[in-house]
Amino acid sequence: MDNDASKQPVNNPGQQQNVNISPPVPPISNQNPQNNIPQQPSSVDAPTKKHSLLKKVFIAIAILIALILATWYFLGPQIFVNTFLRMKFSENSRPELYTNVIPKKLAKTDLMQLKSYSHLGINFSVPWENETSNKTLESILQLAFEDDKKVILIIKNTQNAKNEFITGEPDKANDLELLFGKENLQTDYAFHKMIYNENPRDFSLFDSKKKAVTDGILVILKSAIVTDHIRGGIFSIETNQFNAIQLGDPKLSDGIEVQIWNKNDDSYSIVFRKDITEEEIDFILATINFN
Repeated sequence: MDNDASKQPVNNPGQQQNVNISPPVPPISNQNPQNNIPQQPSSVDAPTKKHSLLKKVFIAIAILIALILATWYFLGPQIFVNTFLRMKFSENSRPELYTNVIPKKLAKTDLMQLKSYSHLGINFSVPWENETSNKTLESILQLAFEDDKKVILIIKNTQNAKNEFITGEPDKANDLELLFGKENLQTDYAFHKMIYNENPRDFSLFDSKKKAVTDGILVILKSAIVTDHIRGGIFSIETNQFNAIQLGDPKLSDGIEVQIWNKNDDSYSIVFRKDITEEEIDFILATINFN
């Protein structure tokens, strides 16, 4: 017993004891250890994201195209008329197109009737006496007075613009009546007056498709029959003998044309060149009658 006791280690207070301390063991987790490792983007995800982006782009393009088509369907003619035609026939380049027809009454004058003429059914007089030229070529009569200072061309028109549009086909006539209105196709004068009354300044995006189409046709026609030297306005003259359209003011234009229709809708053009006054024009028009 004593020998066993002597073999027991003796605690010496002055001697430091060696204590074996183990580090704490972390708790066991049920999670996969790989979840704690930062994930790197997979090479498989890149094409997927690219495909998703392309899909969004294609959808955006499809929506844009749909909006454009819808806009063109509802506003196509309006956009064409308000952009292309107004740019092509701008007020700076074609100011004569931006005029409406102004009613005019023939003024009474103190001029005297000095010479009278007749040409293919139209009769008229002039306030001049010194005739210097009198030439006839088929449907045209050319007169000159006072050393060629006063020159007049009288033309019997053989074409009827209204009839050029209406060829006798019922379907076409009905379509034109829908576009222009039946009242504007009754006579060639009414048809021309409608054309001359067209004004690009009145175009609007809020117009109906029918009105936009009609405006587009009329402004193109007006640009074709109204020359760019016309200045000062367009005037309508209606008398018991005839209806007429005067293109231009002699104070501002180089030449004046007056288109005349008798009651049978036969048309003539009188062109005044060189030095002519409004008083002289009114005098000649007031003397017109037809055979």
